Amino acid sequence: MTEPDPGDVRVGSNVGQYRLVDEIGRGGMGVVFRAVHREIGQVAAVKMLSSRLGGDAAYLRRFSNEARAASRVSHAGLVKIFDFGQTPSGVPYLLMEHLAGEPLRQRLQRSRKGGRAVAPAEAMRITRQAAAALAAAHEAGIVHRDVKPENLMLVVDDEAPGGERVKVLDFGIARLVEATQETGPGVVIGTAAYMSPEQCAGDSGCDGRADVYSLGVVLYEMLAGSAPFRGDFGKILHDHLFEEPPPLAEVASGVPAAARDLAHRMLAKEPSLRPDMAHVVEAIRLWEQAPASEKSPVLSTGAVTESRPVSGRVRLSASTDPGPTFAPSPEAPAAREAGRSTGKRAGIVGAVVLAVAIAGSAAARLARSKEPAVVLANMVALPGGTFRMGSTTAEIDAECKRLGAGCRRDLIEREQPAHEVTVTAFHLDAHEVTNEDLVGWLQIVTPTLEITEDDESHLERWVREREQGLLLVDLYPDMSGVLHDAAGFRTRPGYERKPAIQVTWDAARLYCKARGKRLPTEAEWEMAARGAVSRRFPWGDDPPRCDGVVYARDPEGPCAALPAGPQDVGTGTQDRTPEGVVGLGGNVGEWVYDPFVLPYYPPCGDCVDPRSEETAPLAEDMRIFRGGSWQSPEISARTTTRSRWKRTDVMTGVGFRCAAR
Repeated sequence: MTEPDPGDVRVGSNVGQYRLVDEIGRGGMGVVFRAVHREIGQVAAVKMLSSRLGGDAAYLRRFSNEARAASRVSHAGLVKIFDFGQTPSGVPYLLMEHLAGEPLRQRLQRSRKGGRAVAPAEAMRITRQAAAALAAAHEAGIVHRDVKPENLMLVVDDEAPGGERVKVLDFGIARLVEATQETGPGVVIGTAAYMSPEQCAGDSGCDGRADVYSLGVVLYEMLAGSAPFRGDFGKILHDHLFEEPPPLAEVASGVPAAARDLAHRMLAKEPSLRPDMAHVVEAIRLWEQAPASEKSPVLSTGAVTESRPVSGRVRLSASTDPGPTFAPSPEAPAAREAGRSTGKRAGIVGAVVLAVAIAGSAAARLARSKEPAVVLANMVALPGGTFRMGSTTAEIDAECKRLGAGCRRDLIEREQPAHEVTVTAFHLDAHEVTNEDLVGWLQIVTPTLEITEDDESHLERWVREREQGLLLVDLYPDMSGVLHDAAGFRTRPGYERKPAIQVTWDAARLYCKARGKRLPTEAEWEMAARGAVSRRFPWGDDPPRCDGVVYARDPEGPCAALPAGPQDVGTGTQDRTPEGVVGLGGNVGEWVYDPFVLPYYPPCGDCVDPRSEETAPLAEDMRIFRGGSWQSPEISARTTTRSRWKRTDVMTGVGFRCAAR
């Protein structure tokens, strides 16, 4: 048990202007007291580092991090820090907001005594509020690393929906992403039942996706009545690394399909397959706003065809996409893991150090799956509907008047004729496919590729699909974010989160197909960008700002003072649709499925989910890309602009994202 310092941190002693009234909690790092300001009577909480740990420099740093981390972020779901210091005898303390409520652990225990789990609506609300607070922390570069019911306090708040608010406690072991790493490989930090696989493997560089996993465990426990993995320390760590949680449909009745799906997606073994916290918040909010008839525990017809996860994935029905299929080799996932920017990692299960190859075994099982699986993590659900696609002559005239000398009438007239189309509900990647994503795929399909040299530079440059010789990727130095050498494909340092460019339409199509997805149609892309209100730009009607959209950064452009080339996905803070899709207006243009034809589509009757299938000889096949890029002017950032490029060629300003039903 942690003991407070017997000298100056006892009940009745003073800490600054506050008198310690009583002890209200103990933890692995210290003791928390309720305190009252001696003059104005304000109630606060004072957290003291235990005397047992006070002389440990590592624990002192973590305790200090709690103050720095929590004070950097302002959010209603995070505990307010008023002050930080040391007592006269050198014991560090935090002066914090005092909360009146109960830890989620206490509510879970009370529910179990009543023979039930937490009601699904309550579980989803608690998860949403916790995710919103953690999203704010992640935005500031802070990872909690110990999300569990003990650190989620339920407090009365009349301003919050339901009259209750979740407060996230204890950033004592939070990692400031930009700070020097404090833990080396193989050091396990966290609480075993709630640790992510990467934490279990001793990955000192884990990011916010580790918190998503931990919160997924909490959601699962609220819905099922118990955590997914139980047993001794070693067994729990092993299960987090290699075992799938029992499907909620089998262990709990009456749990809505959306809640089951979200919990299992948050518990994906591979971090890149999990939604981020902002997506968790949005997914729950959409579910909470849905009619009661849509909250049934039964899956809707034609949606998820198998709710049981396969290594953290949820299988969905997907459109058939003709073309060559890459058959991954069983050895590929381990090679991919070795090439990922997160690098090799070793972990501890009990006292046993695990090698990286073991951590890759779950990925190997995925690679041997016969059917690709649609992963909804980092995708935005779009409801579909009927909208007017394209522009009228009057709108084109008005646009040219607004743009002045920047109007390219030959380009804008491709948007005619305006016509009404209907798009059924679909999912779209929240951001463009990154170089890190592309390298992961190339590592898997390496046995089906051939790489040839550039005739002039004699550098490895052209990546082709071996069977048909289709060009996929151009590795030209200083442009592509992908490198290839004797060790295989890897990401160019610093380019991990930049959109993949120098990729052909075929590469984009085959990448999406390997992920169980497909390229969006032109109609889907425009609907995602325009929304139901026909926005001029993906974010609204306001023109793009240089600090808000990655566009016009060529030497002649108005934003030339900013760094040229694609920037990390999500860099353009203005370039975000109200639905949560980022980067449609700038950074890189994006391949869509359809070939370039005029007008938009041949006559299509009622125009439901239109898709052009016109074909041309390969060398003459022009495909559409939509959206602006880092080098394009304002006109290309519009939601209706149509651009074209050869299917078999690449550009430094064109990438892609995937869609799914």
